[in-house]
Amino acid sequence: MNPRFTLSRLVLIILSTLLSAARAADVYIVAGQSNGFRLSSLAQGGVPIPGGHKIYYYGMACVSEPESSTFKVLTGLNPNSMGTELALHLVEQSNKDIILIQYCRCGAPVTKLSPTSWFPGTDPQKGELYTEGLYPKFQRYIAHAKRSAVEDHQLTWEMKGLFWHQGESDAETGHASAHQAALKNLF
Repeated sequence: MNPRFTLSRLVLIILSTLLSAARAADVYIVAGQSNGFRLSSLAQGGVPIPGGHKIYYYGMACVSEPESSTFKVLTGLNPNSMGTELALHLVEQSNKDIILIQYCRCGAPVTKLSPTSWFPGTDPQKGELYTEGLYPKFQRYIAHAKRSAVEDHQLTWEMKGLFWHQGESDAETGHASAHQAALKNLF
């Protein structure tokens, strides 16, 4: 056996292992209603991402309730996408690749008991969950996105922030205390 061949092969194996090692990425989630959707929508474009970093974007349609995630790896941003400014700021704050997860359902209230509601249940910490709404779907979506980031992209997962937008679907007179209780249970 040729010793140079064995050494070269060993160097290639070590380099391959180092290059495939997990890369750190900060995770940001935007959830809630339609304004959250608009403010976190991204598309590939010509605006450079600071430091040559990438954005692993798990987006969705505003009228869907997906339980598994899809992603795009963005290397530049479309200036016409409303989430571009937020994404650029998050990359600058992190100074590394980021994972941006969007889970926003247009018109989804937090106080009403319906499959398109964020209502989490009367007391989720005690196991009193509403299993038909967005909350459990959101949990499954986040778990799927995490598996995708870690297994498919070899990224580490470090939660840095959750942005929540909830508004007009619960803007009814006399619902302030119900809204406050439901949001507390949700968070």
